[in-house]
Amino acid sequence: MLLYTAEEHISYLKHNSCAKPLLFTEGKGDIKFFTNLTADFSIDIDIDKCNGRIELLKLFSLRGETKRKLLFFADKDSYVFDKVPTELNGVLFTDGYSLENDIINDSIEFIKKRLKQYYAYFEEALLELVNWFASAIDSHTKINEKAPQLLDENVKVKPEFKNIKCANKKLVNDIKTNCIKYFQGHCLLSVLSFVWNYAHNKNQDLVTKFTNEQLFELLSSESKKYRTALAKRIKSAI
Repeated sequence: MLLYTAEEHISYLKHNSCAKPLLFTEGKGDIKFFTNLTADFSIDIDIDKCNGRIELLKLFSLRGETKRKLLFFADKDSYVFDKVPTELNGVLFTDGYSLENDIINDSIEFIKKRLKQYYAYFEEALLELVNWFASAIDSHTKINEKAPQLLDENVKVKPEFKNIKCANKKLVNDIKTNCIKYFQGHCLLSVLSFVWNYAHNKNQDLVTKFTNEQLFELLSSESKKYRTALAKRIKSAI
């Protein structure tokens, strides 16, 4: 799939006469969510993807070079632990680390209701992974690990991740106060999906087995408060 740089996007937009507002997301994974959102809330806007967060923020800095109304949606990522730079005012950032965090946070009661006693497995896994995650954030290490690498078949955190200690105690404590908000989004969804499917294997009448993408789609449909608020933010920015 061909992905354009920020400069290529701007070059194209300079010669495009379309007057409809255009919303840029970080990548193709967000397109379906925003397509459904804008359809559900009757928002007349085009949607396009960038080649990642860095290209999106670069494109935001070049937005003055085109007359077309551009909007930008991005994950806060590490900005969730600090303030968003003032030069990025105008970007529609997530409330938590990423879109996955916001969706899971808004659908948390639904998750608890469906998982019943297995929700405790999710909470326990996150708390035992806090030091590992905080160490990665503190050292600016890219997080690629997913649940199958982090958890054993009984949803217990593997020793090599559980036994890590992070020297930045403030960061550890901050994350512990709200794991749903602060954990890296893809990892958070992966752990939840792992627990969800573990619950299915134990009791097939409890929940249906899902991939990460399918579970995200289900939870998106349950996150009505967040989707309504986000639609309002987009309408206000147009």
